[in-house]
Amino acid sequence: MKDQKIGTKYQVLEFLGEGSSSQVYKAVDLAGGQIVALKLFLADSININLVSQEFRLLAELRHPNLAAVYAYENFQAGCFYIMEFVPGPDILCRCRDLSFEKKCHKLIELCHALEYIHYWNIVHLDLKPSNLLLDEKDAVKLLDFGLAQSAACAPLKISGTPSYISPEVISGQSSDGRADLYSLGVLMYQIFAGVLPFEAPSLKDLVKKHLYQPPQPPLIYNASLPERLQSLILKLLNKDPNARPAGAGEVAVELARIIKQSPGESPDAPRLPFVFNSRLVGRNKEMAELRHAVQNAISGQGSTIFISGETGIGRTKLLTEFSLEAQLLECQVLWTRCYQPDTSAYDLIGQLLAQILPLAQNFCPQIISEFGPKLAEIVPAYRALPEVKNLPVPASLPAHEQRLRLLDAVAGFIIKTMEAVPPRATVIMLESIQWIDRESLEAVSHLMRNIARSSILVIGSFRNDDLAPGHHLPETIEALVAENLAEQFFLKRLSQSEVSELIRNIFPRIQNPEPLLTKIFAETEGNPLLIEEAVHYLMDSKFIERRHGQWQITSLTNDRLALPDGLTKAFKLKLKNLSPEQLLLMQSLAVMERPATAHQIFAITALDACQISKDLLYFKSQSLLTVLQEEKGDLFYGLHHSKIAREVYRSASPGLLSRLHRATAQILENQENHSLQELSALSRHWEAAGDPGKAREFHLLAGDGLAEFSKRQAIEHYRKAIELSPSQQDLPVLEKLQKLYYVSGEFQKALEAAQVLHLAKGPSPDSYYKMGRCQERLGNYESSTEYLRQGLTVSRNDPQSAARLMRAIAVTCISRGEYRTAEKNCQEALKLLPQNSKPSVEAEIYNTLGQAYWHLAEWSQALSVHRKSLAINEREGSLYGIADSHNNLGLVYYRMYDWDRAAESCQKSFAIREKIGDISGLAKSYNNLALISRHLYDWDKALEYHSKCLQTMERIGSSLETATSLVNIGLIHKAKGEWDRALWSYNRAIQLAATIGAKNIMLDAYIRKAEFYLALGGLKDCSLFCQKSLGMAEELGGRLEMGRALNISGRISQMRQQWDKAKEIFSQAREIFAELDIRAGEAFILKNLADLHRELGELDKAEAMADKALSLAQRVEEQQLVADVLLLKGELLEERGRSGLTYMEWSLEIATKVNTAETAWPIFSAIARHHVKHKRYDLALEQYQKILSGFKQALANISQPDLKSSYIFAPRRRQLFKDIKLFRQEAASYAG
Repeated sequence: MKDQKIGTKYQVLEFLGEGSSSQVYKAVDLAGGQIVALKLFLADSININLVSQEFRLLAELRHPNLAAVYAYENFQAGCFYIMEFVPGPDILCRCRDLSFEKKCHKLIELCHALEYIHYWNIVHLDLKPSNLLLDEKDAVKLLDFGLAQSAACAPLKISGTPSYISPEVISGQSSDGRADLYSLGVLMYQIFAGVLPFEAPSLKDLVKKHLYQPPQPPLIYNASLPERLQSLILKLLNKDPNARPAGAGEVAVELARIIKQSPGESPDAPRLPFVFNSRLVGRNKEMAELRHAVQNAISGQGSTIFISGETGIGRTKLLTEFSLEAQLLECQVLWTRCYQPDTSAYDLIGQLLAQILPLAQNFCPQIISEFGPKLAEIVPAYRALPEVKNLPVPASLPAHEQRLRLLDAVAGFIIKTMEAVPPRATVIMLESIQWIDRESLEAVSHLMRNIARSSILVIGSFRNDDLAPGHHLPETIEALVAENLAEQFFLKRLSQSEVSELIRNIFPRIQNPEPLLTKIFAETEGNPLLIEEAVHYLMDSKFIERRHGQWQITSLTNDRLALPDGLTKAFKLKLKNLSPEQLLLMQSLAVMERPATAHQIFAITALDACQISKDLLYFKSQSLLTVLQEEKGDLFYGLHHSKIAREVYRSASPGLLSRLHRATAQILENQENHSLQELSALSRHWEAAGDPGKAREFHLLAGDGLAEFSKRQAIEHYRKAIELSPSQQDLPVLEKLQKLYYVSGEFQKALEAAQVLHLAKGPSPDSYYKMGRCQERLGNYESSTEYLRQGLTVSRNDPQSAARLMRAIAVTCISRGEYRTAEKNCQEALKLLPQNSKPSVEAEIYNTLGQAYWHLAEWSQALSVHRKSLAINEREGSLYGIADSHNNLGLVYYRMYDWDRAAESCQKSFAIREKIGDISGLAKSYNNLALISRHLYDWDKALEYHSKCLQTMERIGSSLETATSLVNIGLIHKAKGEWDRALWSYNRAIQLAATIGAKNIMLDAYIRKAEFYLALGGLKDCSLFCQKSLGMAEELGGRLEMGRALNISGRISQMRQQWDKAKEIFSQAREIFAELDIRAGEAFILKNLADLHRELGELDKAEAMADKALSLAQRVEEQQLVADVLLLKGELLEERGRSGLTYMEWSLEIATKVNTAETAWPIFSAIARHHVKHKRYDLALEQYQKILSGFKQALANISQPDLKSSYIFAPRRRQLFKDIKLFRQEAASYAG
């Protein structure tokens, strides 16, 4: 199987061995390069449930003398799990070359491992040399728990290796840890005597010797053995378990005493560092929610869960437990973590991408080709990948669009890669995100918005009491939860009963613990980390001891018991007991800020390497330190908690901190190919080391690297570089800073920087241009124009700069509504441009001129200049510019009612935007194409485009545009008669708009909802939303919206036969639309007034109004309105005693083309009345049947009973039913 790939990311290197049901291979983890052991269980020889139970058992064990277990996966019809690779040799081979004392040391290590597993009621049952290997650091590792079981279970058959098996296991009796002690005795006999205690030609004879024959004294084979050691070995080999030592700890103590009688160093038996490997307590509800979420992910419904709580509440314990369950469900689990506040941009995303890249290389390299060029913006090393290096660099985009493209690439790469790999689902753990950088948060938020239809579960955990004031995380979570894209759990402290359960799990079978439990709960108030510190204190102070294999409480009174009353105090007590060398080691970790290897610690501190290893193990046992990750075989150590890091950092003198920062910086600087995170770290370390020159150098490098995609952090680096500059003004850096302020939208700071540059460098066209543009963006149009005109006075010999300034003046004029002045400035700018000017400048001027013509409604001129801009962009190959020009042309054609050309231009823009990854541009194209389709009355196509726009806006988290799209989709559903869907869209739009405070969108939705109820005949609800619309329009000063709301209000008054009030309201609305030159709106009002005059019998006025309405409606190509007015004219003719059938048929022809739900039936009704009038009852019946069929379909799309009633009993439909009743009577009388 050499070189075969197994599972998601493992490649076999060599075969190591096999057992009855498994094979073990040395393998490499392709994601991180670690060498691991892969234990493969074949399908026909195993019970997967038993293997998963074995994995779960091992994964929950944490001890330096146990081989760590990392991951579990199903493979083909079998399964495998990944373990720490321990190269060996085995303990027997190693001990052959060791002194007596060192042999005892190795056995003491083994005893610690056995004491640990026996503490958790686990019996190994297969203790033998091949399961006891030594790692590279010469530490004993206990492996292979395939036969392990709970001591409470009786074995069903003889298990284990015959030479090491205990008598009680052979005889089928229930076994406990003393069975392993018998095997330990066999091993010790073999190590010290050189032979096994029992050997026989057959298994049967061997078993008899284990059961009945006492062993020979080992002194027979090794006369130099201490008598005390022989006694210990023979005691271990006693046939009666009760006659053996009570536990492995007792054996370790005896071995330590023995070697103290001989030359050599006695090892200290460390306190158990594993008291919190107990069962999870008090988190049943949260675990149930997580299980439900991962099952949803497996079924293709991705989701996000945020888990928060105070410091020490047990977030990591919960996630670790859930991680094991997820792996047993065949899920890939990816872990990332923030290590410190103010992490560098995309730090968390970099960790995630580093784990996913090898998976993509193995399973879907084409996805690297798709997204790699874009991801190279934040991970430059991607440009060297074979799948990327020959691909072109992505097209240039404006900063906002480039950021969106990057976010989309990150999400797309993660989602598509994880869809291609074998696991059923992926769980992404984001730990300690209270320190997440803004850029990573933006990227993971974008991912969270895009996983709803994927098999990905994202879990973010954070300490809410460690969030800085004004932190961006709570706001992001609130938005995601409000949009139903995430859930949030708050972990509570443990109750008194849960604390009791936890302590009893830690100290099983402890006697009379109630007073102690009450004291622990009172002092810790149920905080798990404080409980842990309290337990450590009790053990260190000997208030709780393990005697004869049992936990016991010593003499304990409240006046003697002083538990730490806070985490900071607990940590200070621990630090106080450290030696100076140990404290220096901790201080180096606090300075480095991130996990470090023992080798890196040695390089910084120059402490003894062996002592560093021992101290790291000790710190881990004291819960001061944790192993955060393992990469390529190296263990990385980090401080257990941020509070520890702060206390340790404060404990160092300024001189020591400076020295440690310098040493850290030198190590980092000597590395090649610095990442952006390392550049940022170098700037901080050199600054703290007191080297302003070096600090400034790396601040500038970090700023330059971050400027493209993290302007916020780049600004901070440039600002600090200026502060560290030897001169008072660092103008080149200030110029970079000014530009970043401007493109980041910090226009006041950009203006201030521009003014400083202006004073320092003297007046120039460029300085006046920058100050003028800043003032324009700040809304200070007078100051903007003044600055720009001053720039013109100093640009007489620089025509290109003059043209640029003239164009900027035109932009300011457009902002002020001075469109004709803007036109003149643009034309003057074009005259000033020299032949050799930058094409982009000329294209920008034409675009600005096109905007001026747009506002002036001079469409042919607008077309002309936008075509010129397009030609320049095409000549220069600017794809973004080409797409923008096509879009501008499409909008002009749209206003010219040239739908075909508008659609053609928008399609061209769309194709280019899709190619270059202009995400928000794509959404705008979808929206434009939808508007065109609406005007062509292609409702299905319009719905398709609006839905795609909605999906894109949801994907990029643009809530404002999402709400707008929902309103548009509601309008389409209403036009199609899909009433329930329309109402759902409007309600969702209102809810989202209210959440984000978008009152303008809420106002539009209120108006649409009022129109919705008006169409259904629900006057009460219509009136409610009309009043809301009028109030909000008044509040916002929206004249157009006020006109729309007044139109609805007039219709309500008309339907209630409040004629004078209706006339007054319609007149107010008409004035607004005329003032705004909204001809379609004015046409609607004229039609309503005509209808009102008809109801009053004022037929001449009605006809005059109808003629005006028809003229305006035809001019603006509002076909639905044209159909309504033609129907009205036909009805007016009928009332005058003339035939209006021709107008009605024209109306029906247009209404059929428009194809809206409520347009046709009034026409059918009018035609039916005409036929009844002329005794053509068969033709009338045909029209009435069409109407009733349409009503039946409409009612099928209304689920609410009250809306059904409103629809049926609306005044016009009620009148229709009366007409049908009279028709039936008249037709029956005529037939009779």
